[in-house]
Amino acid sequence: WTSSANAPPRSTLPSLPGSPLTSDKSCASIFPTTTPTGVTIYLSIPHPHLRIKRRSDAPPNLDKAVITTVRLIKEDDFPTRVTADHLQIRTSAENRQYKRADVKFKFAETEEKARQDVRDHAGTLVTPAGAPVRVLTLSGLNLTDKFILITTDFTDGPSDFINAGTAMVEVLDSQGRLLPVSAADGGTVWCTDLMDFRNAGLSFDWAWDAALTTLDCSNANGRQGLIAFTLGRNEYLNGALCETEPEVQAFWLRCLEEMIEAGADGVDFREAILRQCGNVKGEALLEKIAKVRGNAYTEFLRVSKRRLTAAGRKMRYNIQIDWFRPDRPHHRACAYPAHMEWQWQRWIAEGLMDETILRSYSIVYHGEPIETMLNDPVTKEVNAACAAKGIAITLNRYLSATKPEKVPAEAAAVRSDGRFSGFIFYETYDFIRFDPTGEATLAPKYSALADAVAK
Repeated sequence: WTSSANAPPRSTLPSLPGSPLTSDKSCASIFPTTTPTGVTIYLSIPHPHLRIKRRSDAPPNLDKAVITTVRLIKEDDFPTRVTADHLQIRTSAENRQYKRADVKFKFAETEEKARQDVRDHAGTLVTPAGAPVRVLTLSGLNLTDKFILITTDFTDGPSDFINAGTAMVEVLDSQGRLLPVSAADGGTVWCTDLMDFRNAGLSFDWAWDAALTTLDCSNANGRQGLIAFTLGRNEYLNGALCETEPEVQAFWLRCLEEMIEAGADGVDFREAILRQCGNVKGEALLEKIAKVRGNAYTEFLRVSKRRLTAAGRKMRYNIQIDWFRPDRPHHRACAYPAHMEWQWQRWIAEGLMDETILRSYSIVYHGEPIETMLNDPVTKEVNAACAAKGIAITLNRYLSATKPEKVPAEAAAVRSDGRFSGFIFYETYDFIRFDPTGEATLAPKYSALADAVAK
């Protein structure tokens, strides 16, 4: 989700929305101006600067900006049922329990041309540049609250005000400057129950915030029928440690040593970059950054392999075939670091893997048949390279991408394929349930899994 230790207060975003303020110093040290947030990578707490840093697009004194105009932009120019009387503005100091703001504003409805292409989280074109769009402008405001939410009073009826969440709202200050914002549309990956602007809060900067959002549907559940925003963007990517930093590699290697000492059978797996890139600009700089980061990560894998081999342990690596490919699906960009050269062919050629897992959330779409993965050109390329080095391959299948009754047949297909040494049912959450005594059992809809494994 979100975090930032050094960004201006108004661009610092909380990750676990709706958390009450506490005295948890481990959280307070990294989120001094937000609600406390759980951090899974503890190196980030004392060393937030070791994470991947964003390029700043913040204008001067953004933390002191006063919002005077809000523009709500529709995906097209079709008429809308939304009028000034239907709109509500709510605010919050800490992304928790948004309250109705008693504000007056001037209202204007216009038709304009889209300044640029608008795409949703999956890369689908929503509005092409130059296409007509309908814009609702709320001016004469004086908003200084950290978190601002726009919604309507509609409770039913056919909704019509739709756009990608990141393109639905624009804000300006008294100087007419278009200010950078991070948007929230009520969606989230985890902790859905916490998405409620009345009683809890919202997730900002959560990767799928460009999904299509409907402004004028009912907001009764607290996570639909809204668009919220806060000024600025997180200075760093939360939890995304930069592999070129020596301290980061040392931390990862300490984690590796802990796994070895624990008796594991095997292990799965900014400024420093720019100094190595030289005086290059534009696309050439991005290509150089990818090469530098890729080389640093490969060196980390070499050291890891040596330490594991010395300890008599195997190294097994997950090859993400939905991303380690030239035709990467846009909707998977949120899952992997950008501008990174994944040198998997080199890892195989150097013998850095003892075993390999082929893993894919979706090459085309989540829910695609397993044959898409089995017949994929990258799958075949990985299989051929591993076969040449005698590296065993296990196939990982997301159970959420298929129907329970199809899983036994899919496992049988992988077994009979001949290229794979195993099949991973992913993830445990989908097929394991706990009874009141704490005993783990198969979820009823996956009862056939036991027979599939036995065969």
